[in-house]
Formats: sequence, structure tokens, C-alpha cells
Amino acid sequence: MPPAPDQRPRRRWPYYLLACCLLAAGLFAYLGYRGLQPSRNLRAIFQPPFDGRQQANILVLGEDSADQVHRSDTLLVAAVDLEGKRLAAFSVPRDFRVRIPGHGLQKINAAYSLGGVELTRDTLQTALELPIHYYVLVNVAALRQLVDAMGGVMINVDKRMYYRDRSQHLLINLRPGLQRLSGAQAEGFVRYRHDALGDLKRIQRQQLFLKAVLEQVFTPGKVRRLPAVLNAFLKVVQTDLTLRDLEAIKQLASEVRTQEITTATLPGTPTTVAGISYLEPDWAGCRETVEQVLHGAKAVVAVLNGTDQEGLAARVAEYLAKEGYRINVVANAGQRAEQTQLLAYRKPDSAYEIRALLGYGEVVASTAPSEGGADIALVLGADARLPEQGE
Repeated sequence: MPPAPDQRPRRRWPYYLLACCLLAAGLFAYLGYRGLQPSRNLRAIFQPPFDGRQQANILVLGEDSADQVHRSDTLLVAAVDLEGKRLAAFSVPRDFRVRIPGHGLQKINAAYSLGGVELTRDTLQTALELPIHYYVLVNVAALRQLVDAMGGVMINVDKRMYYRDRSQHLLINLRPGLQRLSGAQAEGFVRYRHDALGDLKRIQRQQLFLKAVLEQVFTPGKVRRLPAVLNAFLKVVQTDLTLRDLEAIKQLASEVRTQEITTATLPGTPTTVAGISYLEPDWAGCRETVEQVLHGAKAVVAVLNGTDQEGLAARVAEYLAKEGYRINVVANAGQRAEQTQLLAYRKPDSAYEIRALLGYGEVVASTAPSEGGADIALVLGADARLPEQGE
């Protein structure tokens, strides 16, 4: 299938699931895994983690069983790299239009309804040409219990959030400020999407939630709650990972700072076929995103000078290149810019990383054709400077 024009797809709340999976790994290893796969666990005593693989790809599915219909509400692939000391994940929009073996072109989330975990795994492996070694299945409807079992999670809510969806029995009603969120409130926090930046802002919240969970669950005051949290996990999680695998994930998670966990979403463009709404995958962008997530390849950046400072774009480009970013264009912007903007055609996480490195700029989602195929266009404005100047 040909690639579609760049556009950020609709996101659900994959980092909520990723936090739960990492939390599950730590809990199972801490308390002793009570065997969802007892035969594998017995065999795994005599085997290295992941059957000796240095990198394992894990399919994470969020199951929504509303109306007695089993759907994969959320899909992501987590990559565990033991040798490179990396944790990463990319989410797959549930409306992706892909070829499901034996069932033709359909939304990717139909694969779970038609053939469960195995058909979903086969579909993704074929579409992405990527091996998927293990799976984790989480009951989305019961995730609230996990946060409640933790005693809630401390989150700094960035703004007033109110949204009601009666069809989904969803009410989000949060006020700004640092506070302890219950399971229902935490679900609302990561699902809220009514911002000027839309999904880009929601990604930030999801990552904040992930970090908060990982940082809070193993604090001394939380240890007494671990049995209750484990019991909650056993009710909502199915997996073919062994105790040895989970112990390896726990150890790696303790060595990787939460801000170093790479996350992304496969890109696609909204389309309608026979009256049904889909996301048409941008296959070139998908392949590049998977490569970046699995192997740590940095984003491709076009640096455009919208100031009167001659040579500024070249100097900023040189700085970013030293940080590992791939520069494909260095040129004048064509017109002056008062404020620096990072136009995110793809990889909004990387755009926020660059903004943090530079110390200035506004991240803006863009659906326009990208500069020479860049993931991000950095348009330098009057506020632009090199980081070492005035830092």
C-alpha cells in the first residue's frame, strides 16, 4: 500500500497500559510470580530471559469487553533491549486499515474480535515485518482497580478538565494542582484530549502518569500495598512472559530513567471507505518510527532560520547533530518569525525533547508536507539562541 500524507493519528491511552505492564513486571518479580503460565515458568528456571534473546518485542493489548463484545481498545508493541539498556514502545492506532490474514482489509482492532491475541500478533507481524515474541493482555475496564490498589497516584494536573461522554459512561472532572488521583480520576487524566494541541498534550500527560506510577510504586510507604496491587493485576493481566522474563524487565526498568523511555505512535491519515472511517497507514513513516523505537534512531530535523542572525540555523543544526539528531535541511525560513516553532509532522515526543534541549520554542502539530521528509521542522524565531548562550 502506498504511504499516505503525514498526519498524527488519533491516540487512545497506551502509556497507561505500558505503566501497568512495567509495574506488573516489578510486582511479579518482587512477590513471586503466581503462574499464569506454570509450565513455561518451570522450564524458564533453567533458561536465560526471553529464551536467550537480547531484544524482545512484546505485544500489549487492552481488552474492552463492553456489551459482551471483546475488542482490542488499545494496541502497543513494547521493546525490551537488554544489551542496549533500553525500554521503548510504539502504539498502533486501533482504526489502522490493514490486511488481516483470512479476513481482508479491516481495522486492526477487528483482529482481536476475529482471532484473539494470535491473529492480532500475526496481523502486526505481517504488516510491519516485525517479529513479536510475547504478549500481555490487560482488561481495560478493570485498570481503575490497579491505581486504587496503589492507594492512588500523585499527579500535578495542569489545567481544569471537564468532559462527559454518556455513551462511554465517562466523566472527567479534575481541577488543577498537585493531588492524589483515584483510579477513575487517573483514567480521566490520561484520556482527556480537549486541548489546543490535542493529542500532543495528551501524550505529555500519559508520559507524566507513566513516570509517576514507576516512581511511586516502590517507595517505602507503598511496600505494604504490594500484595493488594498484585491481586489486582492477577485479575486483569494475562501473559506468556515467564518469571525470569519479568525479573529481567524489572531489573532493566530500575536501570533506565523513566524520561529515557522512548515512545511513539505509528502515523496515518484519516480516510473513509464505504462509509466507514479508518486511518490509512503511512507505511514509510511507520517503518521509520519502528526503526527509531527499536534501535534508537533520532528524529530527522529541518532547521530553518527565521531571524536576521546570519549562520544561526547552521550553528543550531550542528548542536542538534552532536546530540544525535539527523539534520536533512539547513536553510532560511523565507520570512521572519517572532517565536521559534517546532512543527511536528511525526514524532512529537522528539519535538518536545528538542524544545527541552534548546530551552525555548513552541511545539505545533502539522499536517502540511514536511521539509524534505523531515519528522520535525525547527523554525528559528527572534527568541532563538544557542543553548550555551544565556543558559
